[in-house]
Amino acid sequence: MKRNRIVRVRLVVIIVASICATIVDFAAADDWPMYGRDVTHNAVSLELNPPTDWDIGTFDSKTGKWEGSRNIVWRAKLGSLAFGDPVVADGQIWIGTNNYNQLSGNYDRGKDASVLAGFDERHGNSLFNYDSPRLPSLPPGFSYAHIHDWPSSPLACSPLIEGDLMWFTTNRSETVCLDLGPLKRGEKQPREVWKVDMMNQFGVFPIRAAMMWNHSSSISSYQDRIFVITGNGFDFSQKKVPAPEAPSLICFDKHSGKVLWQDNSPRENIFDGQWSSPLIIDAGGRVQVITPQGDGWLRSFDAMTGALIWKFDINLKTAILKLNGGTRNHFVATPVFYQGRVYIANGQNEQHGEGPGRLVCIDPSKVGDISSELAVDGSGRRLPDARIQIADTTKGDRVIPNPSSGLVWECVTSDVNGNGEIQFGEGIYRTYSNVVIKDGLLLMADFSGLLHCMDAKTGKRHWDYDVESAIFASPLIVDNFVYIADDNGIVSIFRLAAKANQPIAKVNMQSEIMTSPIFANGTLYVANRDTLFAIREEKAVQKAVEPLATTQGLWSQWRGPNRDNISTEQGLLQEWPAVGPPLSWRVSGLGQGISPVSVAGGRIFALSQYNSTEYVRALDEQTGKLLWTTELGAFPLQNPSMRWLTQRPPAVDGERLYAVSLDGVLVCLRCTDGELLWGKSYPTDFKGKSGVFGFSDCPVVHEDALICTPGGPNASIVALDKKTGQVLWKCAVPEAGGTAYSNGVVAELAGQTQFVTLLEKTLVGVDVDNGKLLWRYGEFSKLFLHPHTPLIRNNLITCVGFPNGNEASIMRLAIERSSEGIASRELFLDNS
Repeated sequence: MKRNRIVRVRLVVIIVASICATIVDFAAADDWPMYGRDVTHNAVSLELNPPTDWDIGTFDSKTGKWEGSRNIVWRAKLGSLAFGDPVVADGQIWIGTNNYNQLSGNYDRGKDASVLAGFDERHGNSLFNYDSPRLPSLPPGFSYAHIHDWPSSPLACSPLIEGDLMWFTTNRSETVCLDLGPLKRGEKQPREVWKVDMMNQFGVFPIRAAMMWNHSSSISSYQDRIFVITGNGFDFSQKKVPAPEAPSLICFDKHSGKVLWQDNSPRENIFDGQWSSPLIIDAGGRVQVITPQGDGWLRSFDAMTGALIWKFDINLKTAILKLNGGTRNHFVATPVFYQGRVYIANGQNEQHGEGPGRLVCIDPSKVGDISSELAVDGSGRRLPDARIQIADTTKGDRVIPNPSSGLVWECVTSDVNGNGEIQFGEGIYRTYSNVVIKDGLLLMADFSGLLHCMDAKTGKRHWDYDVESAIFASPLIVDNFVYIADDNGIVSIFRLAAKANQPIAKVNMQSEIMTSPIFANGTLYVANRDTLFAIREEKAVQKAVEPLATTQGLWSQWRGPNRDNISTEQGLLQEWPAVGPPLSWRVSGLGQGISPVSVAGGRIFALSQYNSTEYVRALDEQTGKLLWTTELGAFPLQNPSMRWLTQRPPAVDGERLYAVSLDGVLVCLRCTDGELLWGKSYPTDFKGKSGVFGFSDCPVVHEDALICTPGGPNASIVALDKKTGQVLWKCAVPEAGGTAYSNGVVAELAGQTQFVTLLEKTLVGVDVDNGKLLWRYGEFSKLFLHPHTPLIRNNLITCVGFPNGNEASIMRLAIERSSEGIASRELFLDNS
């Protein structure tokens, strides 16, 4: 446990219960336990000070040693090829390869196998190899060998590790669950818990690229479920999809391998293979499984039922599918989730060469067909989906905008210079790579060798850099450095910046790199064609802040995700057992308090007090273990019986936590360790005036701003930069008194995004962009302090206040726009 500026506390029993579950346990320590590090697939490390200078040296065949190495901790020999990204968990590192030994030239076709290789994280010693033999033959009726499982192909996924269990897909189209517990305990090799053969059980017809440069599905999980893209594909020799009824996506029970639901939406429209991986998010009030599918559609399914939520066509409707020169693509990349948006670019099998691509940013809260376009025939009737082309304008078909579109922005290959010709670098091209995003900057690498930097919110292009080689890997961000590996074996390192920049270093790894670099526990891992390298400079390794978007849909603030006390969790018990739900854990010794908890990133955060001092505490959500404690400020409450007015759960926004003490100290803490990042004082910095029982503010995060209510004469409401605490704007509400015990809500009313809250003597709406006072309602009693949060629905506000002296009243207002601006209109005021 880490302690920050704390005193000893007496033991007072307090039971803390999580009121909603996270999508998945957050990565333990600084491990990298799944593809893309966590459920967002956004490959941003939490750590600082990564290596930017190393040399793998040269191999001396006479001595059998590597000479001239620098900052190489260890190297582990693989087979002849690696394509799946490595993962790190609990002191072990796992990576897919094959069993070809290049040093001895030992290659027995009869024993050819794909391999999942496990190594000791500290020393690189081999721990265990899971061998998956080559498929011996094809099912009857298929026309040529190797279409499913090419010789020497590697195991091409990243496994998923949760606790002692590991799941992965094999070259044989199997989904496997292993128990790593025996291996961790040093007893024996892992135990196979279950295995499902998707070819034999479901009739899946997997397609493997002849050059083998393609992924297979890396598994994602939610609660007791895992989700697998099967790889069902198109047979070019037969010129058809041999198994259109076979599933493209399967949801398994993660513990038993039982099928819970499946989907075969692409059917006969599959272009080639299906090599991407699913993304799990919580958006639009539902947990979604977002799946890139083989017909070029990105589909979202309800994680519990498999019901379709939305679908998005990654291609423009006039795009044409051709092996050479076509514009119609599908997916190799995996979608990434960042601050409520989904990002993905399209591509094709490497054998089909380069071509134009499309990168999209999508709003996943929509439903139905949310493509940017619709295709209609000459009479205006919707055209059905088709494999080769949907809209043929030579036949009178038309393309029209989709009024239900979920497209936020896109980047496509285009004539940006307006000279009638598309030159290299004008737009983006087909890709194998996932995007990576930090601090609003999106990095994307395309197969043609261009690294692009864009604004994640708008799609504005900041800069491009040509590595002059094909790129199969995805970018990695650690601290403020961007790493990209290419097919020439070069790792290029850039500073993360919107301003165009050149690489600060280029390191030659001496053979092709098809895997993405990862960073875990202070070490950079890079695998070239046949060797896995652990790279570390002797620097002080520090934790950075958590990546954003990990709190999407969680109970990360006062009254939940939208401050309406509505949980977005699904799959809960319909009724409790007679004796109640089982107790998971109990913690004592945290001090006194009544603060509700906030739950985010696998942690529980709460306020408590002892001996007139308040503390913020973080606990592990699964075990209740106290992770850290940070002193918040004085607790000068003179009347303990009124402490119910001081319910102030922290607000968690990814990497940062915000809390306000009873005496008006606002702090921004780092979620990982409770360290202070910045702070403000309501009384000192804003002349804030509290109520009789102290401050009770729960600030709210809106985009890059933290909106709080100090209640000062010139700063009734204030917006601060959430990263630095710098003042963005102040709103002074004349004769409003100080702060109340209400906590405000950000909502769209009358077409304007507003912050709505009760002050001591009035209810107000403020423009979130500039702090302009848009409207106010009522002149309330000075005596009572309004401890209620406004409830907002459809331009209506329902609120409890005290406009008539000591009598509480329920008010309902309509917020309306007129030629004079925005105003409130009282619908009813009930004093009964």
